[in-house]
Amino acid sequence: MIVPQPRRRFFYGWTVVATSFVIAVFAWGLGFYGPSVYVNQIVRTQGWPVAAVSGAVTVHFLFSAGLVIGLADAYRRFGVVAITRLGIIAFGLGVIGFAHAREIWHLYVAALFTATGWATLSGAAINTFITPWFERRRAVALSHAFNGASIGGVVFTPLWTHLIDAVGFEAAALLVAYGGLLVLWPLAGRVFRHTPAEFGQFPDNNPPSADYVDAPLAVPRTRTELLADRRFTSLSIAYAVGIFAQMGLITHLIVRLTPDIGAARAAWALSIATCCAIVGRLLLGWLIGEQRRRVAGAVNFLMQAIGVGLLIAGSGEIVLY
Repeated sequence: MIVPQPRRRFFYGWTVVATSFVIAVFAWGLGFYGPSVYVNQIVRTQGWPVAAVSGAVTVHFLFSAGLVIGLADAYRRFGVVAITRLGIIAFGLGVIGFAHAREIWHLYVAALFTATGWATLSGAAINTFITPWFERRRAVALSHAFNGASIGGVVFTPLWTHLIDAVGFEAAALLVAYGGLLVLWPLAGRVFRHTPAEFGQFPDNNPPSADYVDAPLAVPRTRTELLADRRFTSLSIAYAVGIFAQMGLITHLIVRLTPDIGAARAAWALSIATCCAIVGRLLLGWLIGEQRRRVAGAVNFLMQAIGVGLLIAGSGEIVLY
């Protein structure tokens, strides 16, 4: 006789993944792909030097890196919902500040606000949202959530371009900022206030095995201990250099491509690049598992270097695409 198995309740972790996806769409659309549009628009309309304008974007990323170091402490003190909502407001104010800048120093003040939003809504934050809900399937869950980052590039880069052409940079910034507030504020409060224990659920929606129950809890490592770990430092340095190069490239990509193919097509080129990121991220999430992650990272950096080389030395629309 076959004994019917009890039906499992819907696993709330996937709601967290979906919400993280939406947050990533806005975070990357405003804080990662957005600066490429901001720099091009400000240089074109204000006539300020590219180096001076992109310097504000450097402040945006560097200040956010400093804030991320204290993000875990902020979560413990104020809670995930409060910090996430703070980031939503800061992001909107910063984007509006970029659009309304009348002096170069205004850009640097705005960058402090966008940096706060980027730090509290991007990579480290999304890992924090998802980690309590997934263990063995964390790579898959993160790949789905971070696809929102690529969708942010696909959607927001041409959206920014068309909105600016239609209503101007200032009005476009207001529309995007208010739209983000209306969408993300209630989502953060509704979803991130819950924990697996409230639903009687376990990570990955699987009851823990006896070995898992009896295993001692991992002791959190201090920053000093992490920095003394060669595996951690080597991985961090490699990705710091890789992300540094990628952020610099994305920030100036539209400026680089516009003289060759025009602003609208340059925006679509950036969207195409993000579509490739979606495919790559899904493949890695499903296939890489626990194996050879450093090799996969090294191959990824090599592909990035080839692309940068083509942008430096190449010409013609096909090569640039």
